[in-house]
Amino acid sequence: MLYVDEEEPELRALASHFARLGGALWLAGEGAGMIATRPLPSGAWEICRVYVHPEHHGGGLAQRLMQCAEAHSGAPAYELWTDTRFARAHRFYEKLGYHRNGERALNDRSNSREYRYEKPGAPSRALPSGSA
Repeated sequence: MLYVDEEEPELRALASHFARLGGALWLAGEGAGMIATRPLPSGAWEICRVYVHPEHHGGGLAQRLMQCAEAHSGAPAYELWTDTRFARAHRFYEKLGYHRNGERALNDRSNSREYRYEKPGAPSRALPSGSA
């Protein structure tokens, strides 16, 4: 069970929540899917709220959403967290080049645990030494 007001109040206004963080939220169709992203202090961008309605599983929507979120930031690295119970999602992220690197307990009412996934992103946009 999800306790929105207690554990995830941002769910009541996701677009403005991610905009406040410097990120973005995309919605696909009428409840077909969604994804969000936000910058992290490390310079990487976190991929968040990846959901695709089961009727749209296997049709490429999740991959298009991931491409959209990654292209939006052009970050040097990406990371995401996913519930340890979502084996199908783990295979999907690994297919896209993400590697599992860590685990955490959320200390919520459901005693949820999550895996951390990371992926290198766009090459650095820094100018070569001596360039102006």
